Amino acid sequence: MTNYFLLLLGVSFLFFSSCVATKAPLVVEEPEMNLAHWMLEEDSIAYENFEFDLTDTISYVHLLATIERRACFGKCPVYKAKFYSDGLVIYTGIKHVDRRGKYTTRIDEVTANQTKTMAERANYFRLSGFYPNYGSVIDDLPITITSVNFIYKENQVTNAHNSPVNLHRFERFLDEIIDVQNWSLLK
Repeated sequence: MTNYFLLLLGVSFLFFSSCVATKAPLVVEEPEMNLAHWMLEEDSIAYENFEFDLTDTISYVHLLATIERRACFGKCPVYKAKFYSDGLVIYTGIKHVDRRGKYTTRIDEVTANQTKTMAERANYFRLSGFYPNYGSVIDDLPITITSVNFIYKENQVTNAHNSPVNLHRFERFLDEIIDVQNWSLLK
């Protein structure tokens, strides 16, 4: 019986000693210095040694301003115009306008900058999103929707009636740009 006990004890010792996990030594590898690591080491880069040519950068063309005149019960002009930051203007004449269909033109940089200036003068980004403020709309009057986007700030205003004079001036300014352009019909 003692032989069995000693045999059982020896077999269990061998069994349990073989199941113990052995720890591999911890190896710390140095990261290899490739281009990405070098670029991330800002302190080693002297920026004053580089020349930057900003004329090579690609400008971000975005929708700068829009105007949309909607229908009334009479013969109100119905059209949309989109003004892009690179000078492109797309006009869509719908009803009661001289130009029906889709047209395009280009405005110069001065006119595009004037659009930004007029929006600022009109305090466009502080205007309410809907006029009249009390919400009651007269059905027979046309609605004008304008929007301005300076990338870092934007606003859209729906003008049914009873809106500030500076909003009317901005709308008329956009209309004047539309009226003096030489348009090309898009096919």
